Amino acid sequence: MTAAERSNLVLAFARVLYVNGQATEQTVAAAEQLGRTLGLRAKVMPRWGELQLQSEDENGKLISQVAADPMQIAGGAETSLELIGATIADGTSALISILAMSLGLITPKIVIDGLSERSTQVKS
Repeated sequence: MTAAERSNLVLAFARVLYVNGQATEQTVAAAEQLGRTLGLRAKVMPRWGELQLQSEDENGKLISQVAADPMQIAGGAETSLELIGATIADGTSALISILAMSLGLITPKIVIDGLSERSTQVKS
């Protein structure tokens, strides 16, 4: 997975939390932890209407941003159907992105590496 793809995953993850009412500090901490897990030094900077991510790995630095308006849920304790629907939709989108990256990037690499290893063993 490239640095740009890892950065996009971190940013998508942060956006899901941010727009669905997660506390800003918790969103930043969780996204930066995910970045570290993926091998990035990531810094998330929330601004009203957007999230910016500065990420860095051994190959260089990357700055990304995405539109993200936090949903205002401080009006009362009642959970609206709109909030529930948006949360499920964003979570589903994030899950589909993760699965697509896994199936589209990681699985072929494992197969190619396995075939390459077998080819090397046969030649020896």
